Amino acid sequence: EFFHFVLLCFGIGALLVCYHYYADWFMSLGVGLLTFASLETVGIYFGLVYRIHSVLRGFIPLLQKLRLL
Repeated sequence: EFFHFVLLCFGIGALLVCYHYYADWFMSLGVGLLTFASLETVGIYFGLVYRIHSVLRGFIPLLQKLRLL
């Protein structure tokens, strides 16, 4: 998906910037992978929060009907 491609580009960018500053491929690869993993985790987390919020919002009319009964 496009979202994963953008995150991969951020990870590669972090890798290249880190290599430019430190000239160490091992450290640069670690920073790039950590950047990609953290952005992927944040993206999944906010997607999950949105899904939970939409499900809870779907229950509001049901709860209002139960209160009227």
